[in-house]
Amino acid sequence: MDAESGGKVDADDIVSVCGPDRAKIGRFEAFCTEQAESWREYAQEAMLRGESAAAEECALEAVPWDRVVRALRSALVAIKNLDNV
Repeated sequence: MDAESGGKVDADDIVSVCGPDRAKIGRFEAFCTEQAESWREYAQEAMLRGESAAAEECALEAVPWDRVVRALRSALVAIKNLDNV
């Protein structure tokens, strides 16, 4: 989804795919958070091994996951705000 949006995935995109299903969005948020954290851990491990190029690549892999996490969290907030209207 992030790749298809050119890195501009937002809350509306998330809701268009998941609907207002908080549980589903929450599961995706947890999964994407884990993926981002894993890539940052890989980057740290590569740095400790002195592999700066690999560390940079791994750190860059975390970026789209972080972007999607932000969009998922925004979608959860948007759904909550709709419920309060």
